[in-house]
Amino acid sequence: MPTTEKLTKTTVDALEYDPNGKKNQLYFEQITPGFGVQVSPSCKTFILSYRTKVGQARRTALGKYGALTVEQARDLARMKLADVAEGKDPVAEAAQLRAAADLERGALTVAQAGEKYLAWADANRKATTAIEYRRIWKKNVVPAIGTKKLLAVTPADVADIKLALADRKPMANAVVNLIHNFYNWCSEGEGNLLPEGTPNPARKKK
Repeated sequence: MPTTEKLTKTTVDALEYDPNGKKNQLYFEQITPGFGVQVSPSCKTFILSYRTKVGQARRTALGKYGALTVEQARDLARMKLADVAEGKDPVAEAAQLRAAADLERGALTVAQAGEKYLAWADANRKATTAIEYRRIWKKNVVPAIGTKKLLAVTPADVADIKLALADRKPMANAVVNLIHNFYNWCSEGEGNLLPEGTPNPARKKK
């Protein structure tokens, strides 16, 4: 991997992605072991490579060039290297924090998360639409799955709700659509109540 004695703004500015080169185009400096920059077609990202106390190879992104200066990224790298020297593993610790945050977000019940969604709808949808959302939610969703944790709701639960409304097909479809939109909001929209990519129990069949 290419190295230079010290990364500077001038050297990083001069780095260009080679479309004929390797997928991971990495450049490291010598004065801070493991500190470097990864060049992609769209951006340059500061990275840190290190080995844990037991010898496991790790690599972590520090931030994009532009959001961080070279000096700021180097300082961050040295802070993480100091942690590594004490036997810590910054990559593993960050993963644990993300997992804990994901569990905390998924721990809300459908009813609790629904109140947040309905408040969002009040502020971002037409008044008549928000009122209808709330009516459908209170009457059809909360009694069926309101006490379940967000991550505990399954497609079978949604199918049961739809079956209970089999003689009212338009309402059944409205309820399923509302649950679908609610879960999208929780995981991919502004809700941020579930990890991105969480399966939607009311996912629509293609």
